[in-house]
Amino acid sequence: MIAQIVLLAHGSSRMGSSLHRRTLEVGKGGLPPLLECAPFGAAGASPNYLGFMPVLIKAIQEQQTTLEQKDAELKRLKEEKDAEIKALNNRLTALEELMRQTPNQR
Repeated sequence: MIAQIVLLAHGSSRMGSSLHRRTLEVGKGGLPPLLECAPFGAAGASPNYLGFMPVLIKAIQEQQTTLEQKDAELKRLKEEKDAEIKALNNRLTALEELMRQTPNQR
């Protein structure tokens, strides 16, 4: 989402004179304009850096949630692997014990 917004703001800076008549509105969530237009006749427009703050904060929160989910999944997979290894070690120990008990019956 951040990349799309930055590209949109960057692409809008090349729109010429129409840029002087409006600001760039992004999303439906009541986000502030991300591009502040200069008064008519002045050169260019400037990014509204404070307007990006809610977007960046939301992106960081989503990234943190994703990391926490991946950490939980990694922990679950590690526990499964450890349980499988323990079960295999138990089976190996039992087979070795059987081999020791019956060495002459081969």
